[in-house]
Order: sequence, then C-alpha cells, then structure tokens
Amino acid sequence: MDYEYFEQLLSRPRLQRYLDAVCQDKEKALLLYAYNIQLSQQLFAVIAMFEVILRNKINQCIQTYSGINHWLHQAIQKGGMFDNVDCEYCKNCIIEAMNKLQKRKENATSHDKLLAELHFGFWRYMFESAQFKATGQSLLKIAPKRPKTTTHTQHYNQKWFAKELKKINELRNRIAHHETICMYKKGAKTSISTLKTEKAYQTILNLLNYMNIDSNELLKYLNIDSKNIFEICNHINALKPFQAA
Repeated sequence: MDYEYFEQLLSRPRLQRYLDAVCQDKEKALLLYAYNIQLSQQLFAVIAMFEVILRNKINQCIQTYSGINHWLHQAIQKGGMFDNVDCEYCKNCIIEAMNKLQKRKENATSHDKLLAELHFGFWRYMFESAQFKATGQSLLKIAPKRPKTTTHTQHYNQKWFAKELKKINELRNRIAHHETICMYKKGAKTSISTLKTEKAYQTILNLLNYMNIDSNELLKYLNIDSKNIFEICNHINALKPFQAA
C-alpha cells in the first residue's frame, strides 16, 4: 500500500512513531505497523481468555471465603468489605458498573452481569493490599501451583501477584487503545523492542499454570501458537536499524 494513502487513513502522528523507529524508511514503517497489529491480535485473544478465567477464579474464591454469592453487591453496602477509604477505587468500580447496567436497562442486581461488567483493572486491584486484606487474604488460593518462596529476594506473595497482573493490564490497555506494543520511547528517541511484550505474555502463561490451568491446552483451543507469536516478535526486532558500536 502507498505510504501517503495509508497516512491519510491513520493520521501522520500515529505513523510518525513507526517512521522514526526505522529511520524514516516508509516501507519498513508500514511493515512494522502491520506486524504490530498481527502481534496485538494474537495477544488480545489470550488476554481476553485470561481475564475471564481470573475473574471467575477470584469470584469463586471470595464466595467460598465469605459465604456470600452476591458479594459484589454486599461489598459496597454500609459495613461491606469495601466500605472503607482504602478500598474506595474498587467500590467506585462496582457502583459505576451497576450504573452502566441500569442505563442499558439491564439487571444491575444480577451478580453474573455485574461480574462481567467489571474491567481488568478492578480484578488487578483485588491483589492490592487493602482489597487483599478485605477479602480475607484468601486470594492467593487461586494460584496453588505458584512457586514456593526460596530466597530473600523473590517472594511469591500478594504484592508479587499484583505486580504481575499490572504488567498484563498495561499490555491489555495498550492493545485496546490501538497503541504500539513493539516499541518504547526513551526521551526523544523511539526504539524497536518486543522484550516488554514478550515478558508480559510469558507472565500470562506462568499465571495460568500457577492457577492449575494447562496453558498449552488453552492456546490450542484458541488456535494460537506461541512459536508464531515469537516469530512475529523476531520479524519486528529485525526491523531495528543497525547501530554501529
């Protein structure tokens, strides 16, 4: 496709970062953009499935801990588990989700509908200190196969789980907003690298396995091959301009 025509479709500012990353080579810029889309498509399917699994695991865990099936509604009531200033973010997320359901004239009292309405950021925050404590410090039970803590430098605890989910959440948001996941910007310079994206993808696979879910079987179901994902990453990294020592 002609670069100028493609630029009209997508806008100059959107393509400029790709152009800058390949030293103004228009053919490579278009190729880099196409690879970024391919990589995003592959990863978003995995993230979407991971998100559903994560929320269901958390939901089941809290229902077991609290003995309350409709715990999301209970959590925002006076005296509920999120009725305190430290859990205000999650409380507001639930209220916002209920309002959206009501505006669409859907049943805002349905636990299942509310469960599906809440975004990834909400589930990630469930492992922040306040929410983790409010839910009885029980949520690590969703990952029974996580590694045992063996050193003083790495603890596979709630804080670690929260950081891992943050990586995935950030990748998800970049893809959802059609941002690049194959470059990073340092100062005024844009450089090609898929390292951060590859690490986030590996984090997804690790957490699935820690949750006692066969990540290989799941990828097979989604018709996604990790080799293909890493091949796309290799194609992207090969576009990085040579820099003399």
